Amino acid sequence: MNPLGRLLSFAGRWAGARAANEAARAERPAGPDFDARLAHVQEEAGDLAGAEAACRRVLTARPGDADAHLRLGRLAARRGAEDEAALWCRKAAALAAFGTPLAQEAARLAAEFDAGRRRREALALADAGAFAQARAALDPLVAQGRADLAGVLGNVCKELGDFAAARRAYALYEAQAADDAARLESHLQLGHFEKVMRNYPVALARFAAARALLADDASGARAQELAREIDLCLGRMTRAISLSPRV
Repeated sequence: MNPLGRLLSFAGRWAGARAANEAARAERPAGPDFDARLAHVQEEAGDLAGAEAACRRVLTARPGDADAHLRLGRLAARRGAEDEAALWCRKAAALAAFGTPLAQEAARLAAEFDAGRRRREALALADAGAFAQARAALDPLVAQGRADLAGVLGNVCKELGDFAAARRAYALYEAQAADDAARLESHLQLGHFEKVMRNYPVALARFAAARALLADDASGARAQELAREIDLCLGRMTRAISLSPRV
């Protein structure tokens, strides 16, 4: 690496380090070691295209370079190409020495990027009303720790008539709710579920809890839409309770 570029890198001044190293490379031929370091600097400086080009030059000289494969995976993920990112990371994991930190990180990222693709596919199936296929796609994702998808799984199970599974999924979704927005969504989903189950007092309590989390002065189209939905549900549950002798 160019001495000035190295100094600027140590100082975290990535834009300057990138300029210094690119100027040095333009002045004289550089080998794969230089390009590997240049790729790191360019990535830190936000020059993803330059970093990718440098990595590809490394692979031209060293096709089995696991680190370059891993960096290409991360770069692909940063531009939203998760399928490509998973492919690069799987190659990196296969090339790296077994059990090394690089191999472990590559395998972890490959699984993470694969999960991102599977998540998109599962949500598309649910949106399309293909509930059986959506459940088959969602079940393993939720089991693998994607609790953020548990609410969608609950909705899918409810549509399929498996209310016991829906209740379990909703409980998991509620347990992982980390902020008011997630708790509001959890109360709302559980309110709709209890409404379907004809547990009107419980549904009413859920909708009331959701309404309490939505500030009266909340602005924005989504907030206003939620307020209308919740207020409508509160009115319907109050009326259902008043008309139901069983409650």
